[in-house]
Amino acid sequence: MHKEAQVLEQYHYGNTGGLVILTADQHDIHQGRMFRATIVTGEIAAGDEINISLKTPDSGHVHLRPVSISSTENILELSLIESDGVPGGGNAVPVYNMNRHITDLGKLEIKFNVTHLGGVYLEQIISGTNGGQTTRNGGESNNRYNEYILKENNYYILKVKNIGTIAGTTGYINMQWVEYEI
Repeated sequence: MHKEAQVLEQYHYGNTGGLVILTADQHDIHQGRMFRATIVTGEIAAGDEINISLKTPDSGHVHLRPVSISSTENILELSLIESDGVPGGGNAVPVYNMNRHITDLGKLEIKFNVTHLGGVYLEQIISGTNGGQTTRNGGESNNRYNEYILKENNYYILKVKNIGTIAGTTGYINMQWVEYEI
């Protein structure tokens, strides 16, 4: 158990005598196992797409939480794809531990702007927008309990496609995941 979690438990049990109830998410954050990445796509022309690769570690479980997406002017479609091969190119995406006292950045590797080779579509969601194309809300995969436990040593693709009619839009993708050692 990380020192911060020990201090929190000692404080509540030792000082108040009360029972501390943490959600699973809160527990994972305190343990330093929950991570976050935010990707701003830059302008995506109507009909174009960008791809984000997720490379899972050789061991351990990655629990991908619902991914939220929004855009500035147009409707975006987000697809989660189990990749048929190794995506090419791309730039590393910064990852943050949601417990800012812990420096571990996890083992999931994320790259932006990769080439996509095909694969099995696991889920698709449609974003809202800040523009006049939809109801001005974001999209999120089903609900907060919808998560995928990703296969070890595998590639996944988040495909972000501009399916609206306005020439260009910028997408904002927020991801959270938990990593467990096995």
